[in-house]
Amino acid sequence: LFAAPIVAQSGDEPALEWGGFARVDYFYDSRQTYAAREGHMFLVPKPEALDADGEDVNAAPNANILSIATRLNVKATGPDVLGAETFAFVEGAFFGAIAPDVNGFRLRHALLRMDWGATRLLLGQTWHPFMLTENYAGTVSFNTGAPFQAFSRNPQLRLYQDLAPSLWAEAAAVSQRDFASPGPNGNSSSYLRDAVVPEFTLHVKYLDGGLFAAVGAEYKTLRPALSAENPSGDAYVTEATVSSAAFQAALGYTGENFHAKSMGVMGENLADLLSLGGYAVSRYDGPIDGAPVVEYTTLGTMQGWLDLQYGGALSFGALVGYAQNTGAQESVVGQVYAQLPDYPFVDAMWRLSPRVKYRSGPALFGLELEYTSVDYGTPTDAKYTIGDATTVANARVIFVATYFF
Repeated sequence: LFAAPIVAQSGDEPALEWGGFARVDYFYDSRQTYAAREGHMFLVPKPEALDADGEDVNAAPNANILSIATRLNVKATGPDVLGAETFAFVEGAFFGAIAPDVNGFRLRHALLRMDWGATRLLLGQTWHPFMLTENYAGTVSFNTGAPFQAFSRNPQLRLYQDLAPSLWAEAAAVSQRDFASPGPNGNSSSYLRDAVVPEFTLHVKYLDGGLFAAVGAEYKTLRPALSAENPSGDAYVTEATVSSAAFQAALGYTGENFHAKSMGVMGENLADLLSLGGYAVSRYDGPIDGAPVVEYTTLGTMQGWLDLQYGGALSFGALVGYAQNTGAQESVVGQVYAQLPDYPFVDAMWRLSPRVKYRSGPALFGLELEYTSVDYGTPTDAKYTIGDATTVANARVIFVATYFF
């Protein structure tokens, strides 16, 4: 979608190419999990929940069969527009927009790409800039390594500019849609919209042969609430915002029958990317009969992964990922907002996912063991340093059959 050359199209009408795939996932989990769409999009195992006899309710296994990742897409290669070669891509899947809508058709990508040679412009919805399409893991699992891998699709405007042979920069202005920040009203794009300015990202990338390297950064501001109540119950306008930054580095090599890819991210308030972290109320006080003072602080994370794969039609690979909760910048005195209710209580987590895949013509079969271990604890101070942790783990066995067309 980004780097592939655009084939010039003569005439006034774009040339259309339809495609997609039919996919079915069979999976088993050794315990209850946090996962979207009836278990399909797995993130982490749930913490212990002890009953009256001390038995862990969440130790119960779970299994399912789903075909909701099946996709349809259309590519359009058109005539020149404003002196640029043009390309458009629209893709949807039957994943549903929200849990009750499972099996419903939803938009994944809808973009226009304009290419002037050294300068290129992408407009529309596609992967978040922190999801590097040049360097993603080859997992069988639909999550592609999340939550160790940033995972989100966003409406955006992204500008590409060549700096030298094989070297280019990307700058993007990003909004939120299906993957949104948490807040007082649940997950919503309103917190970013009410801050008025979009999220901004900047990357510098290098790709020469099979070698890829990239560094990037992002900055966003949220306005979690438009009003706040004082102790008397009177509501007043609040313009309090919370700003955060994150940094990314990636290095990978892809050969004919081998790839080694890696990525690391360090930053604050990455909840909208399905990662650890978020933000919290750090001050909420003021006069009894006047406007309260509201302030927020961010919660941080360090995360990374390494993915190796070897083989041709029959290939073997593995992903290993690690994430660490780095706590809050300032003392937390109120509500914490994170992607999952137990994410603020995670000290660290890791994953090991060995896999085997076999490709025959248009069909691809994959088998993977996804072992994820999480240390859940309690905050030992007001900055959410986590201690007294208990480890839980989930073993997911997943088999996937995909037919491309």
